[in-house]
Amino acid sequence: MRGRQLSRDDATGKLRLAMTEGSYAVIAPEDTSAIQSSASASDSISIRLKGGSELRCKEFALSGEMVTVKLGTATRIEGRWNEIDSISFAQ
Repeated sequence: MRGRQLSRDDATGKLRLAMTEGSYAVIAPEDTSAIQSSASASDSISIRLKGGSELRCKEFALSGEMVTVKLGTATRIEGRWNEIDSISFAQ
């Protein structure tokens, strides 16, 4: 699936992938293994954290309440869903 923005419903834990204006898919987190950008440019995923910081990456993975952001070949940062404000994909 391809989309523009990913959010999570705090009540159900389901992921909502907005694909176009007014079009979205609802996905169970356990149905995903990794989320990556298909764009050729690196760092095309923007993860805005609550508090104003931003991470840019090409790939991240989900595991329960944890989000693991792959920043380089061997560099990863782990965080919780409740620390994330938004996740956007370059188009």
